[in-house]
Amino acid sequence: MIGRMMLREFSQNKKTAVLKVAVPFVIVAGAGIAGYAGLGLAMLLIFTGVIGAGMSVVRLKTGGLYDRLIASPVGKTDLFLEIAGAQTLILVVQYLPALAAAAYFTGPAVIYPAILSLLMVVVIGIAIGTASKGLGDMHLNATLAVLPLLLATFVPFSATRILPFHGIIAPELTVPGIVLPVVTLIVFSILFLSWVSRL
Repeated sequence: MIGRMMLREFSQNKKTAVLKVAVPFVIVAGAGIAGYAGLGLAMLLIFTGVIGAGMSVVRLKTGGLYDRLIASPVGKTDLFLEIAGAQTLILVVQYLPALAAAAYFTGPAVIYPAILSLLMVVVIGIAIGTASKGLGDMHLNATLAVLPLLLATFVPFSATRILPFHGIIAPELTVPGIVLPVVTLIVFSILFLSWVSRL
């Protein structure tokens, strides 16, 4: 129910939906021409993914729907999985042309870490939106979460391979480059779902 409402809200205004798809494509294609397609895609995913997913939850809170959904007999885990699924689908639609541009400029190896990054920013964004009291609080929390992610993405140490964002900038299809980000995403998701079940 809530997932369909979020998808309908995204596609309701056609001009806004086209802009949400076109702007990331133009930025990544422009960065790709300069040789930085992976960098442009990683920064866009981190910023817009975390803030967009967080804002979706804050909008539910300000509209009063969040409290009604939490009080409903639907399980909290199911509710947050539905919100995460809708946000992931929205981001996939929004970033599909940008992902194609990044794959064109850097090669198809960028697709795997980009999809993992997309899933991770949705989980982080929804957690931030859930923990925030309002829009200003969400923006502050998102900024505090985005800065360490950006720093970890650009640090050239092997420890940063646990985050999928690093794989967008320097794609590598090695066993650690494939397995470590998946393990990180699973751990983040389990922690998030265990936290949600206690709300």
